[in-house]
Amino acid sequence: MLERKSFDKYLALRAAEAGADVLTMSMAKDLIFREGSVGGVVFRCPDGVQEVECGMVIAADGVQSSIARKAGLETGFRPGEICSCVQYEAAGLDVDPETMEFYFGSRFAPSGYLWVFPKGEGRANVGLGVRRKNCSERGPLSYLNRFMEDRGFKRIEFNAGAVPVCGPVKRTFTDGLLVVGDAAGQVDPLTGGGIHVAAECAKIAGEVAAEAIESGRVDGKFLSRYEIRWRKKVGKNLERSLRFRKILDGLSDEELDSLLRSLEGKDLSSISKISLLRILKNYPSILRTLRDML
Repeated sequence: MLERKSFDKYLALRAAEAGADVLTMSMAKDLIFREGSVGGVVFRCPDGVQEVECGMVIAADGVQSSIARKAGLETGFRPGEICSCVQYEAAGLDVDPETMEFYFGSRFAPSGYLWVFPKGEGRANVGLGVRRKNCSERGPLSYLNRFMEDRGFKRIEFNAGAVPVCGPVKRTFTDGLLVVGDAAGQVDPLTGGGIHVAAECAKIAGEVAAEAIESGRVDGKFLSRYEIRWRKKVGKNLERSLRFRKILDGLSDEELDSLLRSLEGKDLSSISKISLLRILKNYPSILRTLRDML
C-alpha cells in the first residue's frame, strides 16, 4: 500500500531534480490563448495572479477539469457517474497484514465497495466509495463511520474525494492541450483505481508533448496521436471494466452473495468462458444484462 503523501512528494522531488519548477500554494485559474491555441496558464499564488506562457499545457487537475473545459473540451460528469470516496487511516488494528478486505452490498457501500488495506504495524487505510444517487443515508461518511464503530477502529487521518467511474471523456486533446488522469476519466470503472491507468496515460502524454514541441506542431491534429495511443494501450480494459460494473449494478445483495459463494475456492484466472456461463446460468438477471450489452 502506497503512502500517498510520501508518493506525491517523491514525484514532486523527481520532477524538480529533472528541471521542473514546482509551484506550491498555487492554483491554475484560466488559460492563455494564442491564435486559438492554448499557449499558457493564468494561476493564483501567494504573490497574486501570475501568468506563464508555454508551448502547450497538460491538464491533470482532477475530476470535472475546469482547465480542459476552458479549452472547449467536455470533461464534466453527471452525479451518477461519480463515486464519492471517504477514507480514514486507522491504528491499533488486529488485521492480517497480508490480506486486503473488501465488503460489498447495500449495507456497507451501495453501488460501490468498502475496503481495508493493511499498511503494517497495526495500521490500515479503511475507506469506501459509493455513487451518491444510491445512498439511502446522509452520505458515504455515515456508512464508513458505522463500519469503524462496529470494528472499534481508531481514526488518525481522514481523506475524501470524487472519482469518475463511467469511462473516459470523449476527447482528451485540442490545440495546445492534453488531458490526463481523473480529468480525462482515465479510471478503472469497476475498481475506481486510477493511479496505474493515469501513469500509463501520463507517460504517453509526456512522449507526445515532447514530440509536439520538438516538431513545432501543437495543433489538435498532431496531438490526436496521444488519444490514439492511450486508447490502444488501456482503452479496451476500461471498456471491459465498465461492462462488468454495469453487470454488478444490476445484482441484488442476495444474487451477489450467491455468485461469490459459487466462485469460492475457484482459480478465477483459469475459469473458461464456458465454465463461467455454466455458473451464470443460475443468475438470470446477469444473463439478461449480458444479452442487452452484446
